[in-house]
Amino acid sequence: MKQTQQHFLVLAFPVQSHMNPTLQFSKRLIGMGARVTLLITVSMHRRIIQKPIIDGLTISTYSDGYDDGFNDPSNDINLYLSELKRLGKQALTNLMASRSNQGQPFAGVIYSLYLHWAAEVARSLHVPSAFLWIQPATVLDIFYYYLRGYTDYIDGKSQDPESEIELPGLPLMKTKELPSFLQPSNVYSFALPAMDDHFHELSQEVKPIVLVNTFEALESEAIRAVGKLNMIPIGPLVPSAFLDGKDPNDKSFGGDIFCSSSGYMEWLNSQPERSVLYVSFGSLSSLSERQTKEIAHALVDSGRPFLWVIRDFEVKRENEKNCEGKEKKEEEGVNCRGNGKKEQKENPKEKETLDETVKEEEENQNGEKKEEEGVYCRENGKKEHNKANPGEKETQDDTVEEEEKNQKKNGEEEREGWRKGLEEKGKIVNWCSQVEVLSHRAVGCFVTHCGWNSTIEALVSGIPMVAFPQWSDQATNAKLTEDMWKTGRRVRVNEEGLAESEEIRRCLDVVLGNGETAVEMRNNAEKWKELARVAVKEGGSSHQNLRAFMNDLDC
Repeated sequence: MKQTQQHFLVLAFPVQSHMNPTLQFSKRLIGMGARVTLLITVSMHRRIIQKPIIDGLTISTYSDGYDDGFNDPSNDINLYLSELKRLGKQALTNLMASRSNQGQPFAGVIYSLYLHWAAEVARSLHVPSAFLWIQPATVLDIFYYYLRGYTDYIDGKSQDPESEIELPGLPLMKTKELPSFLQPSNVYSFALPAMDDHFHELSQEVKPIVLVNTFEALESEAIRAVGKLNMIPIGPLVPSAFLDGKDPNDKSFGGDIFCSSSGYMEWLNSQPERSVLYVSFGSLSSLSERQTKEIAHALVDSGRPFLWVIRDFEVKRENEKNCEGKEKKEEEGVNCRGNGKKEQKENPKEKETLDETVKEEEENQNGEKKEEEGVYCRENGKKEHNKANPGEKETQDDTVEEEEKNQKKNGEEEREGWRKGLEEKGKIVNWCSQVEVLSHRAVGCFVTHCGWNSTIEALVSGIPMVAFPQWSDQATNAKLTEDMWKTGRRVRVNEEGLAESEEIRRCLDVVLGNGETAVEMRNNAEKWKELARVAVKEGGSSHQNLRAFMNDLDC
């Protein structure tokens, strides 16, 4: 018997960049007449600043064992994922069984990245499931090829970043344009096994389904490149007010875990049309102080107004300053940091590791001191006293403490002056409503890390990009942006992996100039903006695809 109203269970991995599209997908289901229970961790629910109140949406929580955030001293993401799986499977089984016992089974289970175990649970209870892929179809194809027959081919070319990679149905790429998890410098051991688990679970399904945050016109070939994946484009997953306009009140994703700054919209209102450079590197990526200053010089030299999102400003500066010269743990591919965070070896761009996705960023400890000052560098940033001179311990402690205070004071004064100088030229905020900013008439260019959420939000808003990829899928997204969709220009880095201010300025001039290339980028950006809107409107490809998916579950 056909249900009068379908009820879906949707699972989101506990991080901002996963929460946004998953929550928006839930709203899309609700807009088509379904009910949704969104299952998230207790820690994620606690971090959401303003809990979403949406008719048809119920939020259910479960403990991942780290209700106050993942804060294991070893920073072992594999440990976290193992606990998430163990406790998540138990919670999911209980919730689904309870619904079934009440005669109200879920119509389907939709799970996002790193939650592949949800498919196993759903299958055991005879409930259909689908994988919600929140990156481009091209990236999923690349992972599939790598793990299903092309490992030796890709690894054989990995030492030369300029080597060309040919994969069926995909554009020609260079090694450096592949996801960072396939690069020799990758130290994130959890990523590829997790993807392999996803593909394994899909292979167990009679009718595997992958719902993709993209749209037909954008990635038509990539969507069909791997037939076994059965990818269904249902994006862009962006708030309705900035896309199809069906719900003008839907102006935000609704699950922010960062407090937005104030006054930036009023500031944008005071700026000329298409004049502002919007700069943001997302919720996970972070830059070294050197790179940040190169960007700052480029922005100031451009003479254009800018809005720059810089999170945890003081913490990041102190982290790099205090940790300079610390002993390296080369065998593990990490640096000894004041807070024990791992960083990619051979990659000068500082990144926050995925342990940051499950906890609030902690204050960095003041780290290294020389052995003659009586302390050793430890991976967790704790200080230990040199027992060789116990009689001098108290004096040394006082000296170290005084030096730390002076360094901190001097560093704070330097940063305060640097920031004030920047704010005379533009506006700096800790966080903002990005899709609202990108849709503002004053914004003319987006300097972005090319996370997929940011990339597709720029496409939906018709904003050209200066691509500044950091890790994960971002190099591939930058490749697509520059060469396939032709809506941006990627910055080139020097031998140290640093994008110099002159190079950044060159890209800004290309994108914002009046030359043929700039005009082409703006025209293409407008084209993709319109095509994205068409896709999600009534009768559009993404709208029809989602409707067909829902109808198939009722058969």
